[in-house]
Amino acid sequence: MLLNDLEFPILNYPCSTLLIDDDTLFLKSLKRSLGRQRAIFAFSSTSAALQHLSSSQTIAEEAFGILGDCQKINENPFNGDDQIIVRSSKLEAFSLSAERYQIVSVIVIDQIMPSISGIEFCRQIKDTGIKAILLTGKMTDPETIDAFNEGIIDGYVNKNDPRALNKIQRLIDKLHAEFLASRTEFLNEIFVQSVWHPQGNFELNKILSKAANIFPFSEHYYWPTAQGFLLINKDGERQICLLGLDSDQRDFADMFAEDFGDADEINDLRNGKYLAWSSKCEVNLDDDISALTEYFFPCQREGRFRWALVPVTNASTSQAVSDSIMWTAYRKKVNAFPINVAGSS
Repeated sequence: MLLNDLEFPILNYPCSTLLIDDDTLFLKSLKRSLGRQRAIFAFSSTSAALQHLSSSQTIAEEAFGILGDCQKINENPFNGDDQIIVRSSKLEAFSLSAERYQIVSVIVIDQIMPSISGIEFCRQIKDTGIKAILLTGKMTDPETIDAFNEGIIDGYVNKNDPRALNKIQRLIDKLHAEFLASRTEFLNEIFVQSVWHPQGNFELNKILSKAANIFPFSEHYYWPTAQGFLLINKDGERQICLLGLDSDQRDFADMFAEDFGDADEINDLRNGKYLAWSSKCEVNLDDDISALTEYFFPCQREGRFRWALVPVTNASTSQAVSDSIMWTAYRKKVNAFPINVAGSS
């Protein structure tokens, strides 16, 4: 998983990529090369590609509509005492959706097509938000440059460039991240501007980067009921990246000490050795100290934060995660589809 230099994303996960080229030999070769890391739909027919994109957009609008289910109080939500109410628990449903990978985030299309040019195709889908990479046969082409400057395409690669494959791969990664960032821009802004995390980006990116070194994950989602992020790897295994402000954790330790005294575990919590899963500890305040410390986890520190990786079995969630589709299985199934066959996952 690559963390990028964009504003910190509240979620990040793989989407499908769509290739369009009437040269079927080239198309099959490109699909095979890109399919080692991605789920690739390939079309030699622009009409078939448009039909598939229509289906993908239906899924996307429904999925990202979940993220937009919020209530703004006042027109400018980030000044003074203005408030925003976000039903962010719906992100849990999104993270468990079996259709989330079917959303197309990037298309790669050849400029020279029989019925319509690549640029004209990109012009037709411009309002969808899907990112577009144009394949050209020329090193420089005024029409391509104009299309890029106008925002009709988001990048272009010369097919005859010996580094073309590498350039396409890097562009797909970059544009996929931009696609998700644009779809979740409002929620990202809320998250960064929140009292809980007023300067969010830098520290959380470092935390997730370190978490990825321990548990390599391909997708992450803000998981409000767990006070952290749900991390999922390519094989569907899950961890919670539990988060807590250091100042809040010391306050919890003082609160627990009023009920249980200065037990060693509580002193270790106060001194930063542990991170308390606060929502679960609050429920168990009337229990004995052993029940309380079941939700104390050895942690690491990053700036104002403490963080720990916690098995999902400990998560206080409202939905089971075991039925969620695996990225590896989805990618292999999609890549087995013949050219011009979208199939169904």
